[in-house]
Parts: sequence; structure tokens; C-alpha cells
Amino acid sequence: MQIEETDFLVEGVVAEKEFNEVLQGVDGDEFCRIVESQFTPYIGQLFVDLEEVVQFYKMYALACGFDVRRYTTKKWHDGSVKSKLLVCNRQGFTYAKKLHKVIEAEAYSGPQDGELVVGDKPRRKIKVRRIGCQARLRVSCVKGVLVVDRFHAGHNHELVDSKDRQFQKLA
Repeated sequence: MQIEETDFLVEGVVAEKEFNEVLQGVDGDEFCRIVESQFTPYIGQLFVDLEEVVQFYKMYALACGFDVRRYTTKKWHDGSVKSKLLVCNRQGFTYAKKLHKVIEAEAYSGPQDGELVVGDKPRRKIKVRRIGCQARLRVSCVKGVLVVDRFHAGHNHELVDSKDRQFQKLA
């Protein structure tokens, strides 16, 4: 789908000339993908319930090329939702697990980068996924209605290509 020849500025990211194209930030530090406006969250957007918010953000994430993780929920004293934060699944950082026992096997020299250790048994190596991405959506409850009050579209990692989206968790 073609858009006008002029470039657009979206949350500090220079847009290309096609929808669904990955955009690299001016400084090269953020990635974003322009999707149709009906699928893009905006501050002030209203939702009836929390599941509607989650489904909407997951649809946006699938169109953009990232996966969503439910991060934090703050509740009022009566148990109703005060705010909900949804983040990119690469938000945060991975830290080495603490070893509970000293491993005495001569062949094993300790945990290597990306290796998960449970007790004294080394497990398969895993790729470090969390790299501190700041993409997020937060909704707050105002008079019984959920309102988007924070939204950041930029990612600090490359997004999944459209041909590889079938491998995403959301697909």
C-alpha cells in the first residue's frame, strides 16, 4: 500500500514511503513499523474491558512484528483494575541464575553465557531475549472506562519481517 511521497515523523522516527515497512530511528537506536491507523494505539483511546485492551495490543504487535508480555497490574482495594501495563517481550534484562550447589564435575566449569542451571544440572543453552526494549502500552481506569495514558512505539531491536510472522507466539 503506497502513501504520499512525503516522509512522516512518527514518535521521533522517520517514516518510509510504505506502510508495514520497518523504520530505523534517526539516531539508529529505535525501530518502528507504521501500520494502519485503526490498528495503532493512541493516548486517550477508550476500552470497555481489559481483555479488549490485550487483544487490541496483540493485534498491533502482530502487525508490527513483536510479541507482547503482560507486565504489571495495579488494583484498587476492591480488586478492580487501576492500571495495566503491556510491554514488548524483550523488555527488561536477563540476569544469571544463582547457583545453589557447588558443581564438582571436572568437565563442567560453571555456567556459560546463556546457559540455564537448575540445582547442579546444566540445562540447554538459551538465547538471551530480554534487552531492555521500551515499547509499551499502559491503560488506566477512569470512571469505569480504561483509557490509554502511555504509549511508546519505538523498539531497540529489529522487528520480525512479515514473512517470518508465522513463527511469532501471537500468530
